[in-house]
Amino acid sequence: MIRGLVLVFGLVLGLMLALLTEGRMAHLAALSGDRLPGWALAISSDATVFSGSTAPLAGRMGVSVQWRLARIGPAGPVWRVQLSGAGVRLEGDLIIGAGNTARLNDLRGRVDLAALSAWEHTPEFAAGLEIARGRGEIDLDHGTLSTLQLEGFASGVIAGQSVLGEGRADAGLLADGRWHLHLLLAAGQAELEATGDGLGGILRLHVDQDRADLLPTGWGNPLPSDGDRLMVSHLLPIRPSDTD
Repeated sequence: MIRGLVLVFGLVLGLMLALLTEGRMAHLAALSGDRLPGWALAISSDATVFSGSTAPLAGRMGVSVQWRLARIGPAGPVWRVQLSGAGVRLEGDLIIGAGNTARLNDLRGRVDLAALSAWEHTPEFAAGLEIARGRGEIDLDHGTLSTLQLEGFASGVIAGQSVLGEGRADAGLLADGRWHLHLLLAAGQAELEATGDGLGGILRLHVDQDRADLLPTGWGNPLPSDGDRLMVSHLLPIRPSDTD
């Protein structure tokens, strides 16, 4: 899930760096010919460093990007970036940093997990994430997101047929490509964690022993977890992709 945003941020960053000296995308394409990377085909021909957009990008998430130059800050130009697609609506600031990195700050928005296009089929898991704070770092050498951290609130959380309610949420992407999602639910009596990498993912639900009623049926027999808890696990139906 989280890893699917990597190509999106890399695309925006690469475009901005190129257009700083070349003007419009059409002009850049004429000058560069087939030297442009494949992702450049998704960029609108009238895009500039000041504003622009893309068609849905390749990959599991199928996210489109819009950007505009928002202001000149103490560290230089700041672009406001908007990401939209099935189940995803995020926006934040992009700042070119020192060395070979760029920073993503003030990420906010909403992610509806069950609606993501990353799934091979509808998962037995749903939640709406209101992202209140987020940040990340981009590797300029490779044009990819190297780290990402999101924090917010989850509501409407369902695992199988079990309604788990709402609670605190955080998600992240590590530099080695692993990602995680963590939800603390039911006033602390239930905890949901999903982890994965580019090949797949698994979801684990931990509940207090006296709240075994929260465990979904059909996910197998519960196993002992940390302390006096029970745990069940479920493979996530992540769609294969050659581009993520």
